Amino acid sequence: MVTCCDDHINRCFLWLVGCLVLVLSIRAEAQDACGGIHWRMNPSLVNGANFRLTADYGADKPYYLDRDYSFFGFQEPLAGGCLLMTFNDMKFDSLVPAAQRDTWRCLVWVDVPKVVYLLWDSRTAGRVPWWVYKGNWDLTPLVQETTDWSMGYFVVLRRVLVPGDTLELGHPMADQVGSSSMYVVIFKAIQGEGDVPGAYELRVPYPNPAINATHLTYSLLDRSWVTIWVYDVLGRQVAKPVDGVREPGVYDELWDLTDQRGRPLPSGVYVVRLRAGPFWHGYRKFVIRH
Repeated sequence: MVTCCDDHINRCFLWLVGCLVLVLSIRAEAQDACGGIHWRMNPSLVNGANFRLTADYGADKPYYLDRDYSFFGFQEPLAGGCLLMTFNDMKFDSLVPAAQRDTWRCLVWVDVPKVVYLLWDSRTAGRVPWWVYKGNWDLTPLVQETTDWSMGYFVVLRRVLVPGDTLELGHPMADQVGSSSMYVVIFKAIQGEGDVPGAYELRVPYPNPAINATHLTYSLLDRSWVTIWVYDVLGRQVAKPVDGVREPGVYDELWDLTDQRGRPLPSGVYVVRLRAGPFWHGYRKFVIRH
């Protein structure tokens, strides 16, 4: 005979099991977000400590391993990835001796393609070490505010890292960067199919000159809202052949050379402008000849 008490116990048990499954699922997703990222320091930090990967980051959460500074608000393009937490105390000799600043490296490699964001201390944004210059970073217009009032905000750089490549992270005050400086790194998975492009790119439309149609070819590093506008020589927008979300990858879209009302454009010189998300835009010139 089953009593009301037994039924209540069963319900509580099932609820606990459900909670456990949910927690395990969340932990598995967090591990997946940080999976396939590896690094090695050369030489090791003086105190033997290491950097740490976490998928639990964002507004009001510390981004250093040894300070309670946190992001003030959070830029959406930086969310949903994995944060490589570093040490604010790297600026002191207790972690990397001053004599080793120029040669110290953290080498990073991945098993699957990643978009990498380097959040750099705004105080030294005008003078960064050589390892940053040679890292093929693109400067984005993003800034990420922080509760570290002496810094104010991070500037945000970005690049793609694919299997077989090695990313070099160095000391934030290498090459005689004069003032205190720091950085953290965010990795985001690329979800597109096929080959991952090495950079954002808008190619010259082909054929050029175009008669009946032309191909608009472009590359995306990450998921973006893509808009392509066409302008005449007077700067007037005459067409918008692409406007929508695209996944990472290389695209070749055929455009029939018509305006926004479906009418054929006259012969002449035109400029194609592409904008991908909040960051990137490119321009190309082409000719229509009937």
